[in-house]
Amino acid sequence: MRYDIGGTGTITSDGARLDVDRARLVEAALAVASGSELEATLHRVVEAATALVDARYGALGVLGADGRVVRVVEVGSGDRDRIWDRNPGATPVAPPAARTFLGVPIRAGDVVFGNLWLTAQDAFTAADERLVQALAAAAGVAVHNAVLLERARTRERWLEALGDVRGEVLGGATTAEVLTLVATRTVELTASTSAVVLLGPDDDGRYRAVASAGAPPDAPSVMPGVLDEVTESRGPVLGARPPAGAGDPAGPWLAVPMLAGERVEGVLLAVRPAGADAFVPAEVPLLTSFAEQAVLALDIAEKARAQRRLDVLADRERIAREVHDRVIQRLFATGLQLQSALRRTTDDDVAGRVRRAVDQLDRTVRDIRASVFDPQPDDGDPGLSRALLDLVARAGAGSGIRVALHTDGPVDTVVGPDLVPHVLAVAREAVANAVRHSGARLVTLTVRAGADLVVRVVDDGMGIRPGAAGDGLADIVARARDLGGTASVERRLGGGTRIVWRVPLDDDLDGDPGGEHSDVPAGPAPVEEGGTSAAAGRAEGPAPAGH
Repeated sequence: MRYDIGGTGTITSDGARLDVDRARLVEAALAVASGSELEATLHRVVEAATALVDARYGALGVLGADGRVVRVVEVGSGDRDRIWDRNPGATPVAPPAARTFLGVPIRAGDVVFGNLWLTAQDAFTAADERLVQALAAAAGVAVHNAVLLERARTRERWLEALGDVRGEVLGGATTAEVLTLVATRTVELTASTSAVVLLGPDDDGRYRAVASAGAPPDAPSVMPGVLDEVTESRGPVLGARPPAGAGDPAGPWLAVPMLAGERVEGVLLAVRPAGADAFVPAEVPLLTSFAEQAVLALDIAEKARAQRRLDVLADRERIAREVHDRVIQRLFATGLQLQSALRRTTDDDVAGRVRRAVDQLDRTVRDIRASVFDPQPDDGDPGLSRALLDLVARAGAGSGIRVALHTDGPVDTVVGPDLVPHVLAVAREAVANAVRHSGARLVTLTVRAGADLVVRVVDDGMGIRPGAAGDGLADIVARARDLGGTASVERRLGGGTRIVWRVPLDDDLDGDPGGEHSDVPAGPAPVEEGGTSAAAGRAEGPAPAGH
């Protein structure tokens, strides 16, 4: 179409150009088709069109799936903000400084890829319009071929990146390494300034950035509206402009869910710089496939951690059996022999040496048990037993009071992550209360996983005074009530205080073998704290408790 915007503003027919230079059209068509790169092809189309009809300014507006102009390729002098109306349909607006402008669509296959607009000082003729239309037809073929080639190359790059990620997953890389690679490849393949893998939401609706590339990990996490929309819809969300609060200079963005079945594990978010081309629907499945790899990495890592836990537990059981059957039995027999010899000697010096030897054997047994039953940290998740050991270590350090720990049953496997904070809070408050106020020499913390989870703290101090329960003990009772359990605080007949906290477990395990009021449980011996050293063994008795 041609517009004459001078004078009356009417459309005119100008057939004065009778000698059309067909050679220039052929030359322009050949120039357009001379390459395969999409970006270079678009520039050649605009350059060839402006040269063909002596236009002052040319622009090719690439349309998105919704008919909006998503990018503009320009040649010559002009102001595209005065040329393009970015409403659907991309209606051209004639610049006041131009006498005329000419617009033709460029079709790539059956789709209008974009519109070519040309401006000049002199009016375009009908011959000019025919030349540009012919060039647009040739350009459409070239653009279509370039688009197909670009898509093929893009798929090839994404497949190569997917192969890299899968190789890392299967090669035993850590979860952090795999997710960081996902974010890095996302930045490279989407021309983004940042990509972030966020896990969540948690119970408070918060998301946690676990891997990123480009911008700092917390930069896109200020887009809670986008993340919530992805989580609720379980589908991709993309936008041309940053949501409110996204910060500057954020631009177009694409967020896809990390799905594990019907459950959303997190969100993979890519953000381009301000003014960059918007994401197009064709890019969604590519980024979605990357999100699937992130979920796969998380799943494999979790299964690997679970397998390692099982291996460690099996290894501990084997070692414990061997230690009990061989080493501890021999040490126990040696201790009995020394105690028997002690009764036959009248030499005080010899008796003292024998007693010290028996004590040394006792400590050796405790050290051996500590090495067997003390769980080691695993991938940053130390488990309940390790946390309890740390708790008694801190409670006993510098207090002059010995703090012992008994654990019985599979406390590291059957106590879920939601219950662990309650167990630690109860144990911490009860032990701290005994250390501060009881005047005890020994405080024993027992944690047993059976049909119920039982936390028991016993001290040999002065005993609790009637009505002396403070806020800390009230919190212990409240936690038990909230979890459907019970809690009791009572004086012991032999002196001291006993606190028993019991809550149900979902697992169908054996019951409480030692009874609710047993002071020293069956099973592995305690870990004791005296100052800064820790050892595993029973709190009482001069001889090694070997069996």
